[in-house]
Amino acid sequence: MHVGIVGAGISGLYTGLLLSREGHKVTIFEAEDRVGGHIYTHRSTPQAHSQDVYFEAGAMRIPRSSLHSKVFDLIRYLNTHSPVESRIELIPYILDHENNKFFFQGQKGLLQDPCWSAKVGLPSEFCNKTPQQLLGSVIMPWLTLLRQNFDDGSRKVLTYDEYPFRAYLRSVAGWPHEVIEFVELFCSQTNQYDLSFTEIIMQNLDFDTKDWVTSAMACRE
Repeated sequence: MHVGIVGAGISGLYTGLLLSREGHKVTIFEAEDRVGGHIYTHRSTPQAHSQDVYFEAGAMRIPRSSLHSKVFDLIRYLNTHSPVESRIELIPYILDHENNKFFFQGQKGLLQDPCWSAKVGLPSEFCNKTPQQLLGSVIMPWLTLLRQNFDDGSRKVLTYDEYPFRAYLRSVAGWPHEVIEFVELFCSQTNQYDLSFTEIIMQNLDFDTKDWVTSAMACRE
């Protein structure tokens, strides 16, 4: 069978590989002048790759989780069937560290210092806990539920699907506005809590691991 695939992003390329491996003829159509889609490494100079300065404008790191097992399966397959010089070397990606520093309201300290909550004047029941601990108290029960039984957990998560995560924290978890702003600032990015409750929970399910890796050269290589 001759199969056409529209788009040479990672999904199109991976699908083409799977079909070709099963003996099908594959033609991939791509409008851009490069392949890779959201996997895009921007290089600042045309130097040799070993000396180049670059940054990942798209995908940049991979969590070692069961939900990303197909990514690691693909890497193993490519390394088995590629020349030595083209093989993908994975190295640790340091996402955070216990010594991370944070500068907030004219004060500098450790990001995970539980004293931050008291310093900014949060209600007493939220003090002496790190922002990460506060967020975990809301999210972890849902992640546990999903890991125990994904189908049943998903149905329960979807009962709050109409809530932005910010509204869930305010109306269901009972967090004051200043606590929500505090945790969003320390743990996330501006306005991320306007995403749906379901999306935030699923993101944390995907990425709830301390073990991350990236390509030693560049993700697009």
